[in-house]
Amino acid sequence: MKKFNMNRNVKVKLTPLGVDIFHHKNDEVNEYILTRGGIPLEQPMPQIDADGLTEFQLWEFIQMYGNYIGICRESVIVDCTLYFNDKDLLRV
Repeated sequence: MKKFNMNRNVKVKLTPLGVDIFHHKNDEVNEYILTRGGIPLEQPMPQIDADGLTEFQLWEFIQMYGNYIGICRESVIVDCTLYFNDKDLLRV
């Protein structure tokens, strides 16, 4: 058996919906900041590598996209695949 630590990195190919969710991840916080007269956070774009993959810590990916993943829902990642490095797998 092998195990995978939730702090390890995974890579995914985001769909346009996945990119849009990433880009708007600070919307709620920014609304709060604006009501307090502050300067909103920058709206980031995902860093996509030459292979079309974006890297996340597994917990971060789950936190950001967990509510958007389910049966009969538009996919946030291409082919429902998480990519990871073999060195990140730990033998049990």
